[in-house]
Amino acid sequence: MKKITLITAFTFVTLLGTAQQQTISNLRYKLSISNSDTAKFSTLDSLAMCYLFFSTKQDSTLFFINQSMNLAVKQEDKRCLILGYARLGFYFVCTSQFKSAIDASLKGISISEQYRIKDYLSALHYNLAWIYANINNTELELENCRKSQSYFQYDKDKFLDQPVHVLGQMSVAYLNKGMLDSSFFYATDSYNRSLVSKESIAKDISLWYLGINYIAKKDYQTADSLLLLGIEQCSKNSDRRLLAVSQLTLAGSLLSQHKPREAIEYAADAMKISEALNDKGDMSFSAKSLYNCYDQLNMKDSAYYYLKVGNNLYNQVLSTDISSQVQQVSFEKQIKDKEEESSRNLQNEKNRRRMVWVILIAAVVVFLFIAYMQWRNNKHKQQANHLLQQQKNKVEAALAELKATQSQLIQSEKMASLGELTAGIAHEIQNPLNFVNNFSEVSNELIAEMKEQINKGNYGDAGEIANDVKENLEKINHHGKRAAAIVKSMLQHSRSSSGKKEPTDINALCDEYLRLSYHGLRAKDKSFNATMKTDFDTSIGNINIVSQDMGRVILNLLTNAFYAVNEKGKENIEGYEPVVSVSTKRIDNRLEIQISDNGNGIPDAVKEKIFQPFFTTKPTGQGTGLGLSLSYDIVKAHGGELIAASAKGDGTSFTINLPVA
Repeated sequence: MKKITLITAFTFVTLLGTAQQQTISNLRYKLSISNSDTAKFSTLDSLAMCYLFFSTKQDSTLFFINQSMNLAVKQEDKRCLILGYARLGFYFVCTSQFKSAIDASLKGISISEQYRIKDYLSALHYNLAWIYANINNTELELENCRKSQSYFQYDKDKFLDQPVHVLGQMSVAYLNKGMLDSSFFYATDSYNRSLVSKESIAKDISLWYLGINYIAKKDYQTADSLLLLGIEQCSKNSDRRLLAVSQLTLAGSLLSQHKPREAIEYAADAMKISEALNDKGDMSFSAKSLYNCYDQLNMKDSAYYYLKVGNNLYNQVLSTDISSQVQQVSFEKQIKDKEEESSRNLQNEKNRRRMVWVILIAAVVVFLFIAYMQWRNNKHKQQANHLLQQQKNKVEAALAELKATQSQLIQSEKMASLGELTAGIAHEIQNPLNFVNNFSEVSNELIAEMKEQINKGNYGDAGEIANDVKENLEKINHHGKRAAAIVKSMLQHSRSSSGKKEPTDINALCDEYLRLSYHGLRAKDKSFNATMKTDFDTSIGNINIVSQDMGRVILNLLTNAFYAVNEKGKENIEGYEPVVSVSTKRIDNRLEIQISDNGNGIPDAVKEKIFQPFFTTKPTGQGTGLGLSLSYDIVKAHGGELIAASAKGDGTSFTINLPVA
């Protein structure tokens, strides 16, 4: 079967029309006002492709391609540089400069592989496929088509729809190999893709691919209709070169159907277009087509004329030139590869020696650096140690001062607590002493009166008075014993804590300190009154505690409770009655002591601080801030916990939980 070959590397370059001229003018204006290098590169690339597609001014195409590549080199943009080589190779393919096309395409592939950029590898391998198609090397043509196909997913060419053209070229290659099914498959795939392609001439070329496949199947009617549709589309798009090729193909189909007179019309039109474009390749094919037409008509003179013209043109363009160019490139590439290999070996040796020196110098530098860092670290360490010693001295001095202040505050707290306790006890003692004094005075008066009655001889009245004196003496004795008990309790409280746990009646301890704290506050403020409520669990019995320490905790909590209700009482809230409650309860293996009040409560902002040393909510001079802190520590020392619960405006509740054996 006769091979089908496109002589021109790219058959769908169009002549310059009015719309294309306007596009080029707009791009030139855009280039003149572009500020960024990115915009300039894009515009230069657009201008180059517009001149290549729509104009016969090939020098302008080459000029703008070179300008875009120079800009890519300046910006060190490898991706744009690869695109530039793809455009340059494509230009050389279109102008049949195959040696230059191979050089440019291979350079682009080399840079792509070096920097792992795959964006334009499809276009670069497509260039090589066209070159091998023109020297009838179908295997290498197909190999590069497949490589181009493998990079479709990375294709970012905005001018050429690579899948349409590459699949069509694969169809031509398989057709030349006689593999009609494979050829028709790829031609159909190319056509289907062209239907959704944004490239204006993609459908034109895909119609040609389908047409030559139907000719190969001898389905001339379908082939002619597809080719006529393609010719109509090419005429609309001013696609003169593809128009010439389509007309030549249609002429060949008509000749196969023995319609030489109809074929002459299309072959002659193709000849005129090729002459206008100065395309010697298409002129050669047109001449041979006309030869076949006149030969079938037995017009020997005309047939001989076009045979001679066609052979001359074919020899000029194809016979030796393309093959020799490609062979020259292959030979030069082999020599270049050898030179590069030798150069690489020499460079590797130089690099090895340089690396040895670099390693030695680096080792010396590292050693000096380590020595310097060691010296600097030692110096910094000495400075840091000196600074730490100074800070340590300051901290120790501050700690000593803090301990002294803390001791003083603790002593102040103890004295304050002792003062409150003493005031409470004094108030308790004052009551029986008042009774003793009052009854003593009354008894003296009664004795004087009794003597008077005896002197008068009123022994009956004297006896009654003696009975009254006896009752007074009994009352004096009773209140004297009461005062003695209070003094005894005071002495026990003032005794230093031994730290030894002893069995203690916790209910009695709570009741005693409830009264003492209440009367202590009454001694300071005679107007103060409060309701005291107790709820003691009688099943608790005696528990092992340091009674004096635990008494201080209970006294402190009760004093705070009475202080809180007293402060709220000063607000003169209607219906408010100060209440302080104390309760005890045994729950499993622990004892719960709860002291509650209905004062103003503890603000949320300070709840977390109440057990901190030196923190107090009382006005300056009325509290040291150590009471709750000491109470917390004492309870902890007993293995228990002290918990506060409070709601602002609703009072406070402190719960002491102690373990019970």
